[in-house]
Amino acid sequence: SNDPISSHIDSMRLTPAITTTTTNMVPPRKLRRIAYAAIPALVVVLLVDETFRRKLVINDMVVKNVMGNVAEFVDDSDTPVFWHIPKSGGGSLKSYYGCLGLVEATQTGAKYGHSEDQNLQVWENDYGYKYVNVDTTQEDGITHAKELHFAESGLADIAFTPYPAAATQLFNQVYQGRFFTMIRHPVELAGSMFYHHVEGDADHQTPEEFARQKIASKDNGGFMISQLLDISRTEPLTDEHLQKAKAILRTKFVIGLMSKMEESVERFDNYFGWHKRQGREQCLNTYIRQINPNEVVQRVEENSEAWRLLEDFLYFDMQLYEFALELYEEQEEFVLLQPEENFEVGAEDVPEDELVEPVAPAEPNVPTELIAPVEPNAPVEPVPAEPNA
Repeated sequence: SNDPISSHIDSMRLTPAITTTTTNMVPPRKLRRIAYAAIPALVVVLLVDETFRRKLVINDMVVKNVMGNVAEFVDDSDTPVFWHIPKSGGGSLKSYYGCLGLVEATQTGAKYGHSEDQNLQVWENDYGYKYVNVDTTQEDGITHAKELHFAESGLADIAFTPYPAAATQLFNQVYQGRFFTMIRHPVELAGSMFYHHVEGDADHQTPEEFARQKIASKDNGGFMISQLLDISRTEPLTDEHLQKAKAILRTKFVIGLMSKMEESVERFDNYFGWHKRQGREQCLNTYIRQINPNEVVQRVEENSEAWRLLEDFLYFDMQLYEFALELYEEQEEFVLLQPEENFEVGAEDVPEDELVEPVAPAEPNVPTELIAPVEPNAPVEPVPAEPNA
């Protein structure tokens, strides 16, 4: 299908080829949800007028059930998927959740020869970080993970990807994904990217020159919307794109704000049941609490000419960001605790007596050139940078 956010729902249940024993028990409420949703959905499609029918097409990813709705309780068959927006705290979250002992799917998983593995498995480094042997930060890695029945295996406690639309192909109506993300002010993000790329270049262009260059380019000024909808950065954006992106954020994403890093992480952990992980306080102190997003060495000054130019250029992402601020406030009412007192995504994979204590911030024996550039005041991320990170 050419639909950029098609869920590619599998019509058959396949047994995952893995080397670690897993339990593919389907919670009864998930099956009931699918059955109960089928007939009403059909009735709605038959009765709506043409205008609303078009709206359903626009919100295609929203009405499909491969990604769980944010207002519904998480099932233990769901896989949390973090949309990693560059320069927005994702690197620190990888280190933090690795410190908590969660099994991660990220670029590190396919390194050190594991990209040649024929079956899904979990490997562990010397410090206790655990990885599934696939790379969900690359589109071809996502395709490979789907071929190995990533979601059905239940091996990953959390997956990281900069390609949320592509990541939907990993899941189906029974084994769903659960999106969450950390969002940063678009102008601050653009400024951080600019200073990251010109670091060490004494003759680099000024922020204002950078902004004017972006305006003169074919870039549509909507990085977040383009990634969310899986469209080309050169495709002109319209209000239709914006409304589609808003609908996806509202129904499918737990929203975090980089400007409220610790509070956002508290929400994530409560939502997915990670708030009682052993050693969590020390992990928070090491990877989250020491980060102050306001303490940036170089930034585009607010209300400067460069700021105003970038704000205009990033119009659609600015609109999505303002909407995300509203969602963040709205979600405070329900992104609290799961109903089961001891619910925890990944709890069955990591028994309480085997939970990992806080570990060193970097992987052993990782060549210097593989260490990721980090945001100011952030700890060294124990994995190499993602594309465009």
